[in-house]
Amino acid sequence: MGHIWVPVKLRNPWKKNLVWEGRALIDTGATRTSIPENLAHKLELEKLREAEVLTPTGPTKAWLAYVEIELEGDRTIERAVILKNLPHVVIGVLTLEALDLKPDPRTGKLEKTRILLM
Repeated sequence: MGHIWVPVKLRNPWKKNLVWEGRALIDTGATRTSIPENLAHKLELEKLREAEVLTPTGPTKAWLAYVEIELEGDRTIERAVILKNLPHVVIGVLTLEALDLKPDPRTGKLEKTRILLM
């Protein structure tokens, strides 16, 4: 399938003037969206709590914060995982589901999907 990179906007949900625009990697193997710690500090995201998370390289320490995520013209507020040495923003499956999006492996883009209430 390859990698899917998409334009994204991240905002502090309580300080709407703190916005970051860039590209994010779509990872359907990741449950939550992950954000580099330096970006979380720039957005002044509030630390909810510390957490131990399981990554492909093993368990690591992280913290959780609410962030507003805008993809494909729609927005959601999610609890994101904040990681120290993460090189870029990673969009996880919970964010995709919240925005009714799915990756299309043929085009390498996101597309709208039906809302499932089952």
